[in-house]
Amino acid sequence: MEIASVVVQGLGALVWPAVVAFVLWTFRTPLGTLLTSGTVSVKAGGVQISTAARAAAATALQSAAQDKATPLAPEAARSRVDADADALAARPTPPRVLWVDDRPSGNRFECAALTRLGMVVEQAVSTDAALSAVLRSAPFDVIVSDMARPESPTAGYDLLDRLRADGVRTPFVVYSGSADPAHDDEAVAHGALGSTNDPAVLLELIAQALLRQPPPGAGG
Repeated sequence: MEIASVVVQGLGALVWPAVVAFVLWTFRTPLGTLLTSGTVSVKAGGVQISTAARAAAATALQSAAQDKATPLAPEAARSRVDADADALAARPTPPRVLWVDDRPSGNRFECAALTRLGMVVEQAVSTDAALSAVLRSAPFDVIVSDMARPESPTAGYDLLDRLRADGVRTPFVVYSGSADPAHDDEAVAHGALGSTNDPAVLLELIAQALLRQPPPGAGG
C-alpha cells in the first residue's frame, strides 16, 4: 500500500507540471490579456490604456451621467472613453488634473473615470487651495472647476481670472450645474475651454485640452 501511494504521488508530481504547461500554452493569449487587464502603461509611444481599464472608465462615466441626470448609452460611453484614451496616446506621461470643488464627493464617478484612464487627479476645495496647488506642484495639464463655492457665487471665474493674471495658461474647464449656452459663452470669454454639466462633454473638453496643450516641458 505504501509503495502504491508513493507511485501515485510520483506520477502526480510528473503529470501536474505537464498539465499546467499545456494549459498555459493553449490559453496563452486569454491569460496574457487577463494578466495585463486593468492596467495603464507608459511606453515609447505614449500612455497606453488597456481594454479592461477602458471598460471600467466607461462604467464610471455612465454612473456619472446617471448621477448628473444626463443619461448616456453604453456604446456612447465607450466611444467617449476611447477618444480620450487616444488623446492620451500622444502624452509621454500620465496627465495631471487639478479638480476644484468644495464638495469633491459629488464628482466621485467623474474622477474615477479619469483615474481609470491613467490621469492623476488632485483635489482642491477652494480658490486659495487651488492657487497653492498650482504654485507648489509640477504643472497641471488641465484644471476643472465648479462655479459657486462658499467664498463666492462666481468662484470658478475668480480662480480663472487670477490664474490668467498670474500668467498661468493651463487649459481650464468649468464643470457646474448649468447647461445654459450663455454660460458656456461666458466661460469661453473668461478664457476657459468651455462650461458644461454633462460628464461626457467634460471628458470631451479634457481630451481637447490634452490635444491642444503640449506636455509640460515639451519643446516647441
